[in-house]
Amino acid sequence: MLAEALAVGAVGSGLGLLGGIGIAELLKGLFDSFGFALPAAGLVVSATSVIVSLAAGIVVTVGVSVLPAVRAARVAPLAALRESAAEPPARPRRRAVTGLALAVAGLAAVLAGLSGSGNRVLTIVGLGAVVLISGFVVLGPVVAKPVTGALGRPLAAWRGITGTLAQGSAQRNPRRTAAAATALAIGVAVVTLFTVYAASLRAADVNGVNDSFTGDIAISPGGFGGGGGGGGLSPALAKAVSAVPGVRTVSGLAEGQAEVGGRSADVTAIVPATVGQVLDLHPVAGSIGRLTEDQIAVSQVEANNRGWHIGSRVGLVLPDGTRAHVTVAAIYTSRNLAGDTVLPLSLWAPHTLQLTASEIFVKLAPGANVAAAQAAITRDAAGYGKPAVAGHAAFVASAGKPVSTFLGLVYVLLVLAIVIAVFGIANTLSLAVYERTREIGLLRAVGETRGQIRSMVRLESVIVAVFGTVGGLALGTFLGWALAQAGAKAEGLATFTLPGSQLVVIVILGAVAGIVAAIRPARRAARLPLLTAIATE
Repeated sequence: MLAEALAVGAVGSGLGLLGGIGIAELLKGLFDSFGFALPAAGLVVSATSVIVSLAAGIVVTVGVSVLPAVRAARVAPLAALRESAAEPPARPRRRAVTGLALAVAGLAAVLAGLSGSGNRVLTIVGLGAVVLISGFVVLGPVVAKPVTGALGRPLAAWRGITGTLAQGSAQRNPRRTAAAATALAIGVAVVTLFTVYAASLRAADVNGVNDSFTGDIAISPGGFGGGGGGGGLSPALAKAVSAVPGVRTVSGLAEGQAEVGGRSADVTAIVPATVGQVLDLHPVAGSIGRLTEDQIAVSQVEANNRGWHIGSRVGLVLPDGTRAHVTVAAIYTSRNLAGDTVLPLSLWAPHTLQLTASEIFVKLAPGANVAAAQAAITRDAAGYGKPAVAGHAAFVASAGKPVSTFLGLVYVLLVLAIVIAVFGIANTLSLAVYERTREIGLLRAVGETRGQIRSMVRLESVIVAVFGTVGGLALGTFLGWALAQAGAKAEGLATFTLPGSQLVVIVILGAVAGIVAAIRPARRAARLPLLTAIATE
């Protein structure tokens, strides 16, 4: 059996390596379509990538085959000659105790992590999630029979004897049912986790931008993520916009990197005298509008993580290497637009090679026509790279678009896991059809039609798929909530949001996956010759 596993692992890993290279080429085109400027050169396939891929596939395949091989080798010869069940009908108490212990330990670790503070929250929650998932997998065969029985009752009531037979088939071998459903459950759990977390990030971004942006019009670099390749807006554009009729205040943000307190950090440069007219960073201490060249403002999260307070002296290394010492003069809570570190433009501008703005915000005079001003600004900005010019509502709504884009890329990657799960269910059903050849022949003999046989196999597949989907949905939703809470505690990044419509779509797709997985096994079961099937031992 181990030799067979080695052969399967080697062949499968080789095919997977070739398929991975092809998928990498497709993903490269996908990233380009999303606006990422990836190099146009050919793919680089290193010896390390090949060795790691092949070794991982072979080791995992052989590793998961050890336990079945040992179990098979321990079968007594006389027991093997008798007609007996491949799996004992009773659920092992040891598995139930182990799975429950892992699940409780993982749950406790997640909740304990959420009660803490700082960056340790994410670490503890992550470790707890791994333990919880392990408990989820171990408990699968224990809960498979009662859960599939409950899921099969509506089908039995709807389809009569066909639904009842499908329900019984799904319950007959809990370990195999759980094994088929687990792959789908883990895939669905990961998709759900990212869906919930992305919705939470998007809600936090939109709410945060809406809460802090008090201007009327925002000008942003064109392209994905701001300029497509990291470009910004020319300071000359701000001067041109200032001359547009109806414009009262123009204030921009300049972003870059500096060493703050001995660590590399993203910083945002502002004009303190005007930024308060277009942004409200919600200061909790000090005054951002009165920052001088030897002062900075930091977010509450950064101040907590670094132990800073008003009056703290902080070392600063600017892009040209200039070293300075600055004082924390303000602490604020709104980080969505300004980030964690804000310094005055007069301190930043002399020490950067090219001064550009990441955003330009416009405040109109009372009574000014917003639509007319926006149209005029759009015309004037056309000569500066055609940046995006949006009103207040449109700019706030666009805050969540980068998260949606990244979530789309994650869906593309994770769909592979769903495809693998579909193949797993199909293989399990094919094996079940093979083992129940005589049973299927007897059912045909007492009057069950080919169509009913196909329906029975399809309904069994749907039960298994829904079992995996519902379990994965529950696990993913909980872990998405935990990750959102951990992110909010550690970095203030997320506001837990439950995307109901997207979760319903995931459940429907899980059921559809079951139907798709059953196509070939159901056709094979329906085509079995009646007499040959009955005569099968």
